[in-house]
This record gives sequence, structure tokens and C-alpha cells, in this order.
Amino acid sequence: MLKSRTFVNVPLGEKFAAKIGYMLTDRDGYVDNKGIGEDFGTEERESAVLDLRYAATDTLTFDYRYENAEINDTGRLEQAVRAGEEADLAPGVPDLSFLVTPGTVSRDRQDKVTSLWGNGPTDVEIEAHTLNVDWQVGDAMTLRSISAWRDLDSFNITVVAPDWRANLTPDGGSVSTGSSQIDFEQFSQELQLLGSWENIELASGIYYYEDEGTHDSAATTSLGLAPPEFDITETENETLAIYAQATWSPDALQGRWHFTAGARYSEDEREAFRLNTRSEEFAASAPDGASYKKDFSNFNPSLTVAFDLSDDSNVYAKVVSGYKSGGTSTRSANAELFRTGFEEEDVVSYELGFKGDFMDKRLRLNTAAFYMDIDGLQTSLQTGGTPGERDFLPIDGNTIKGFEAEFTAALTDAWQASFNYGYTDTELGESQVDTPVATFFLTEDMSYVPKNSFTIALDYHRSLNNGELHGRVGYAYKDEAETSVNVTDNITLDDYALVDASLSWGNVQLGSLPGTFKAVLWGKNLADEEYAIISTAAWGFVGANDVSTFGDPRTYGLALSYDY
Repeated sequence: MLKSRTFVNVPLGEKFAAKIGYMLTDRDGYVDNKGIGEDFGTEERESAVLDLRYAATDTLTFDYRYENAEINDTGRLEQAVRAGEEADLAPGVPDLSFLVTPGTVSRDRQDKVTSLWGNGPTDVEIEAHTLNVDWQVGDAMTLRSISAWRDLDSFNITVVAPDWRANLTPDGGSVSTGSSQIDFEQFSQELQLLGSWENIELASGIYYYEDEGTHDSAATTSLGLAPPEFDITETENETLAIYAQATWSPDALQGRWHFTAGARYSEDEREAFRLNTRSEEFAASAPDGASYKKDFSNFNPSLTVAFDLSDDSNVYAKVVSGYKSGGTSTRSANAELFRTGFEEEDVVSYELGFKGDFMDKRLRLNTAAFYMDIDGLQTSLQTGGTPGERDFLPIDGNTIKGFEAEFTAALTDAWQASFNYGYTDTELGESQVDTPVATFFLTEDMSYVPKNSFTIALDYHRSLNNGELHGRVGYAYKDEAETSVNVTDNITLDDYALVDASLSWGNVQLGSLPGTFKAVLWGKNLADEEYAIISTAAWGFVGANDVSTFGDPRTYGLALSYDY
């Protein structure tokens, strides 16, 4: 992989300044495709940035940024994984692996495949504008405006030819084409009031957000002899929020106690429309499409109390409430469930922590214990004939508890060691969920949450006659994790550990040229660990227990940047 970054500062007088940047990423695919289309994991990315600053006065500043990115990405391989002795089948799934040609599916990460699916790239174009205005009102108050607009267009086309299942069909399979197009646009506006008066710190504001998007997908099967199938989804969302947070450090308590109170009031409006002929169930109940619209609102307070044990250490206790608005599933196969949607998700979080620096700041220790109550957990479950047809169903009475620790030690002026550890224990509050279409029996734990995870890293930094040298070696471990709260679909991902390393030479002067140069040589997963990051049970692949997406194999590259 090759990465390059170039930034050029352009002074335009006393009040104006400009900065232009260009970034390039070129990555070869990590799964060699001997069949139709590109290699899996291929990525080409180009992006440009323009920053403009206008300092109107000593107290009034305008910052504008324009970004444009074009991405050509084939994505990761969804690999069918062989069932049988090496893996237990999901309940109710028959072992049909004897029907599959030997060697066509494997539980090992595949480095090469003969894809009869036309693995076409996804073309994405992103355009964004941001305007920040800062106005310093006196010595104690700042007014800030943050305006942002973003547009995303994405297109993908796939050709499907007979694959390893073709020998199971009388006609030897069929040829189909499929396309997917996404148009998404969003706008946000935030006004902030920031202030500092003696022993009081204030942050408050008003936030507005809106977006609208369209996702169109189509498929033509059996050489075009069957009618085309469509899935058209349109969404519109609006959010309005008012928030404030103040910290008081009373002089009567020697400024060692800090009391922080905050609150946020939110209003959300969700709209959606779906026309789906690909799902027989959805098309039968809503031949002209189905609509959804609903409003949500919530008030969320928070409170934090902190005490300074010394100038370099403190303890704190925090209670925070949060909320996620409801909505509807754009992958629903049931028109009635689509129209009904799902309700909001509420959470209350409790946290106790310690932060401290020791030995003249050469040692740092941060720890925290937390507990969370979650009601209405928005859980995606299969409600149609295929795993892709899903709805969000609520689960109440859920808990998350855990512990986090961060330790950093400056061994010498050049060497630094760090260790981060996290323990998380999740528990679902219900054992089953009943719906009009099915009864789902649930696991005890939430999906994709490992109980234990930790990282160990060693850093080296040295100043040179020309530039600075920085090296880093890291070891990261993640415990096993479940992939679904639905017992029938659940697959346990194995634990894994990754070794990464990098070596950089930065802040380098290139002769008499202005600016500085930086080169970074990096490597990820240096031990070439095979590990699945996503697994889905019984996707209808005969002889496959699940479909897995593996993490990247050993990858390495060079990143170059120039700042002027």
C-alpha cells in the first residue's frame, strides 16, 4: 500500500491565509481473484482539501474548508465457510456439505478465489463544505458558529454467473446483474456559547441536523427473462437539540472540588418510504410501497463530581443519561413492521474513575469502572425469508458493566511503554422476543463485544540532526465474541492477537526547499494472524455453516507527506 499527503500553505496577506492538500491511497487487493472482476480489498482513494482563513479582526475569525474525495473500493471477501466436523451447524440447519465439490469452501482464510461473481468496484464521490466562525466577546465569552454540508454518491454493479452451487440446479444456474446506487446529503448548523468566569466554566449551544437519502438497488435474473426486481428506499431525518453544561469549582472548597451539571433536550423526526419487489412478502402486503413517519423527544441530564487528590491526580463519579431515537428498518420484509417501526433506546451510565501522574509525570495511570442500564435495545433480527431481511426489535432490562485501565511509563527520554486493558460484561434482559412472524430465542450476551481486550506498545523517539525518528511496536488482543443475539444465528468468533509496527522519519528539511517532509514505513498483522471479524450463520449456502469476513492479512506500506 502506498499513501501520500502533500500540504502547501499559501500566505495571502496579513488577514488571509490558504492551505491546499492532496492525499492519495493505492492499495492492492489482499485476496487474489482468478475469476471475474477485481481482487478483493483493492482500494484507490484520491482526496483534495482547501482551507481558507480570514482574520477579520483580533476577535473575529472565519475558517472555511472544502473537501472532495473519490474512492474506488472492492470491499472485503464474504467467504463461505465449510460445515461438518470442523464447525457445529446452527440448530435446524442440515449438513449438506456432501453436495459441495471438495475444496470449494474452507474454514481457513482464502488468499485466492475463482470468483464467478463479477466483483465490480464501488465508486464513491464525497463533497463537503465547512464554515466555522469564532467571535471573542470580551475576555470571558466566545460565540461560535459551525456550519457543515456533505454530499455522498455511491454506485456499484455486480454480475453473477454460475458458482459452486450450479451443479445443484437442473439448468446449471443462471446469470444475473445487480446494481446499487446511494445518494445521501446532510446539513448541520451549531451555535455555541462558551464562557469562563472565575470559578465557573460554561459550554452551551443549539444544534440542528437534517439529511435525506435514496438507496436504489435492482436485479435482473435468468438472462433477463424474468421481470427486474427493485428495492427503492427514501429517508429523511431532522434533529433539533439544546444543551448546556457548567462546571463549578467553589473557592470555599479550595478549588479542589469540581461539580459539573449538564442537560440536553432533543427532538427527532424520522421519515421513510420503501418500494420492494424483491421480497415477495413485502410486495404482496405493500405493492405500491409503504411509508413511515414518527417524532421523538427526550431530556437527558448528567452530573459529575470530581476531587483533586493533588495537583496531578483526581477521582471522579459520573452519572449520564442518553437516548437514541427510534425509526424503522429499511431492510424490512414485512410492510406492517416497516410502518410500525421501533421505539427509542434509553441508557443510564454510572462511572467511577481515577486519573493520576506520578514521578514528575513519567508515570500515568487512568482507571474507570462503569455500569450501564439500557432499555429498548435496538436489536437487528431476521424477520424475512433471507438473512438480509431484518427489523429492529426492542429488548429491555439490559446491562453492561466493566473496567478500563490505561498505564503509560517513560522508561527513558527516548523509550515509552504503554498498556491498556478493558473488561466488559454484557447481559441481555430477555430470553426471547416474540414477533408476528417468529419467536427469537436470545443469547445471554450482546453481539460483537469481547469480554477482555488489551494492547501493549513500545515507542521510541529520537531527535536527529535533520528531522525526528519515531518507532512503535504494538500487540493487541481481543477475546472471543458472539455475532448475534439470536441463538439460531449466533456464531462465536475466535479470539485473536495482532502485531503492528511502524517507523517514521519526520520534520525533515529537504535542502533549501521550504516546508518539511515525512516518511512512514508501517506493517499491520505482521504475524499474519487469520481471524474473522464478521460471521453470519446459514446464509442459504449449501454446505456452508456460515459466511465469514476475515480481517486483513499481513499488510505493509509506505506513507509520504509534505507540508509547506
